[in-house]
Amino acid sequence: MDPSESTPAESASLVTHVHGAISVAVLNRPAVRNALDSDLAARLEDQLEVWASDGGTRAVVLTGTGPAFCAGADIKALHEGRLIFPPDDEETLLDRLYRFPKPVVAAVNGLAVGGGASLALACDIRIGGPDTGFEFNFTRVGLVPEGGTTYTLPRLIGPSRAAQLLYSARRVDAGEALDLGLVDRLVDDTGELVAAAVAVAGECAQGDPEAVAATKELLRHALDAPYKLQRLAERRRFRAAVEARLARTSGP
Repeated sequence: MDPSESTPAESASLVTHVHGAISVAVLNRPAVRNALDSDLAARLEDQLEVWASDGGTRAVVLTGTGPAFCAGADIKALHEGRLIFPPDDEETLLDRLYRFPKPVVAAVNGLAVGGGASLALACDIRIGGPDTGFEFNFTRVGLVPEGGTTYTLPRLIGPSRAAQLLYSARRVDAGEALDLGLVDRLVDDTGELVAAAVAVAGECAQGDPEAVAATKELLRHALDAPYKLQRLAERRRFRAAVEARLARTSGP
């Protein structure tokens, strides 16, 4: 990404850039492989809320600083009894990211582990590079998958493959991630990854914002709904879009 075309805003654990209609969020805790603590989770959650209502933001790119995308929950915080995603919370950062009303592209610059892999799966599209990897290590550390992983992963790669990755907690490299469908494409140079993700996000941002948001909602709904209910939802959304278009194009 050309710095001359973006305006950076920085905090202790989150860096943001604005590249035209594309906003970029960079997890910025490289010393701990961008592990999520309560501060970083809250900052990202707040930033998503801002971008959701910002008409100038048409799509979002999420990536990490340094060699890792995200190492999941900060182990130090877990040992201190501070859960990043408390089990009794009705909504967490990952829920809000999954339901974010605009396209989100993950630029998975390195290893995505545990909750970091869940973070990538909550995005709409994932772009990887030569250093990209996924490791769903929950069972290895005596935990069960969290952050919607048991929902998103089998729908993305199939239940049998998801079971293999979740039971074994083995690492998946970039090539296998592409073969499985964990990433949608790979770039040859990690240095070009964010630029490639911004370009993909820009393509997603070409459509009418309301139509894109409605389409994303329908895609999310389709994962849950039987065919007949999905068709009803489509018809309602399509009718509303036609009426909105007619209202914009008709004269006074």
